[in-house]
Amino acid sequence: MIAPFDYEKVYREFSWDKCMNEYLDWPGNGYFNITHEAIDRHAGDPKKVAIFYISAHGREEKYTFRELKHLTSQHANMLRKLGVKKGENVARMLPRNIENYVTFLGNWKAGAVDVPVFTAYGPEALEYRAKNSKVKVLVTDADNRPKVDKIPGGLPGVKIVVVSGPNGEGLQDGDYDYWTELSAASKEFHAERMKPDDLLLVHYTSGTTGAPKGAMINQKGAMFMIPYSMFSLNLKADDMFWGFADPGWIYALFTVGTSVLIAGGSLLIYGGRMDAESWYKIMEKYEVTNFAAAPTLYRMIMAAGDKLADSHKDTVKAWRYTSAGEYLDPKVSLWFKEKFGASISDQYGLTEIGMVLGNYPFMPAKPGSMGRPMPGFNVRVADEDGREIPQGETGVIMVEKNDFFLGSCYLNEPKKWQGCFVKDKWYSTGDMAAVDSDGYFFYMGRNDDVISSSGYRIGPAEVEAAVMKHPSVAEVAAVGKPDPLRTEIVTAFVVLKSGYQPSAALAEEIQKQVKSLYAAHIYPREIEFVSELPKTESGKIMRRELRKRFQ
Repeated sequence: MIAPFDYEKVYREFSWDKCMNEYLDWPGNGYFNITHEAIDRHAGDPKKVAIFYISAHGREEKYTFRELKHLTSQHANMLRKLGVKKGENVARMLPRNIENYVTFLGNWKAGAVDVPVFTAYGPEALEYRAKNSKVKVLVTDADNRPKVDKIPGGLPGVKIVVVSGPNGEGLQDGDYDYWTELSAASKEFHAERMKPDDLLLVHYTSGTTGAPKGAMINQKGAMFMIPYSMFSLNLKADDMFWGFADPGWIYALFTVGTSVLIAGGSLLIYGGRMDAESWYKIMEKYEVTNFAAAPTLYRMIMAAGDKLADSHKDTVKAWRYTSAGEYLDPKVSLWFKEKFGASISDQYGLTEIGMVLGNYPFMPAKPGSMGRPMPGFNVRVADEDGREIPQGETGVIMVEKNDFFLGSCYLNEPKKWQGCFVKDKWYSTGDMAAVDSDGYFFYMGRNDDVISSSGYRIGPAEVEAAVMKHPSVAEVAAVGKPDPLRTEIVTAFVVLKSGYQPSAALAEEIQKQVKSLYAAHIYPREIEFVSELPKTESGKIMRRELRKRFQ
């Protein structure tokens, strides 16, 4: 893709119809299947690589588009054998491996609704998602299969498919072995004919109150990725693209995952834990030219030091770095520019909408800015009533409703979805920003209690509900504490029941319980025992008063 050079012209002349007709195998009859667009239509060249996979142990594998066409067809046929019909839900709880990508792409090919469950989640989170969305099948692996057994009563009626270990390790009575089932299935499956408004995905996202909400994403929501890959990632035909993120989340699933495949690009996937040494090794060995990750990873690379960076500066060849998910300190971007010749382009989006702001190679960069609106989206900074505010003043980022929002509603909660909009027109993101005289957006924080940590948006209600499971806890309030590496860390202020005494051992016990039962990435890294929590006269906890302790 050749980058345009005039942002104003690109933004003004952008057309969704033209975009779809030019960049998709759009039939014009109203039907659409995302796996056809991402995989099958690129399978004509038997040598064209779709995925370069590196396991946690360094095993290297290549999968062509044609091979993925066959594998996703086998997966779709397996679902049919298991009784999954078009529109029914299939959950997956898998690490960053090839089976994860085959599963969600195969789900979509069959017309099934994909329900991702991040592997850091424990049995309670798995149970909630599986039962709330009424899944028919769960695809998991040997490491995560035991979480089902920790759910009281299990998951009745849900068929369990396991990516087993050697000699069937991880399989239990009644389970289906993933690769055995795929091997027995036909490689022929015509992608299900889907309408743009057919449900594609239910992705659970955190809020300030209550249980996580299931954001419903339709087939047409996938189309939003086209301008992002065209203009923001600015993919080139010969790019080696690496987006380090987990496809249990929208960022890897769509933003730096499926969008690249739709564009005909190749994905590099690393299944191991990331550290600076691993990053440098992979960047050099695979000659990565286009890299994307959350700011936490970039900060980790910078924290590893100048000496390590200087020893690799002539061998790291990426021309494009992008980030999203949390605030990017301009110092980190400028450090990358100094060491590797390219600054980090910050982007902005939400699960419910998609990527709506970006820094593009064809316009001047401003350190600390999230950039300007993505072509196809109208974005403003406004007051609580949706009125645009003057340049330089801080307000809420709002996005005008259009047919290409990633999300269409919350599962079983239409009123909550409607409540996100001001005057049924402007989606209120809850993020604060200011716009300068050139139209660049600058992040100013949240206007609610959502915690941003290492690229994850964590609802305080999730943390509090998990902490309250411990028998010693009478009350709890979770807030974000500023942190130089993770942006914020989850801190829990805990009031103990009578008969319990504060101690480091008790704090650790509470932390371990949250990790094991709910989710490793939301556990409170700090617990502070207090005698009472600040509340309004009506009894509502004032988390803002707790955050003031960190100022």
